[in-house]
Amino acid sequence: MAVAVTPATGTAPVTLLRAGAAVLGTYGYVLGLLLARHDLNPEPVATIRVWLNRPLGLGEDFGPFAVMLLLAAAGLQPRRLVQVGLSVLATVCVCLFVYEDPARLLAFLPLLLAGYVTWAVVDERLPAWAGVPLGVGCLAVVVAADRAFPGLRPWWYPVAAVFAVLLSLVVVRPGPTAGAVAGHPVTRALAVAAEVPFVAGALLVLVGA
Repeated sequence: MAVAVTPATGTAPVTLLRAGAAVLGTYGYVLGLLLARHDLNPEPVATIRVWLNRPLGLGEDFGPFAVMLLLAAAGLQPRRLVQVGLSVLATVCVCLFVYEDPARLLAFLPLLLAGYVTWAVVDERLPAWAGVPLGVGCLAVVVAADRAFPGLRPWWYPVAAVFAVLLSLVVVRPGPTAGAVAGHPVTRALAVAAEVPFVAGALLVLVGA
């Protein structure tokens, strides 16, 4: 049975989102960049791109989706300012060095606020009737950025944002299985190092690997 986030269970959603961001960020911004640099498209990456990335609208080897998960997780832990700052810094590194496009921050950063709104509603600091329009407003900012900057349109960032928000809403009430996964040492280790692949991707670009 799913349980609400409390001081005892509140770390599980953050751990799951950050671990997911770490895995997908490594795939997108480390493996994906290395393959792109050497003009390679091996299996199973080619199959994943055809059967998952394109149909789901999660392009760029899940990289932007990973960024959004990282920021949504940061929003769920507003009291941990250092952690939030590191997540934002990792996002800035990706936008400035991987994409060389600061405009992408406008598509990514609303997920930080969406995560915060989710935390505020679950923590009963904000009524659900106020949280829903605020959450929709966060997604509207992503859509607006997507329409305002033509370079973003091919990547369907609003779709990735919707998936990130929906996943955040699912994990904030973790069941026994999700709690067990979040408590696994590997999951916790991935969550602790969640910002690493994003910074590593930026470094790969800087050194021309």
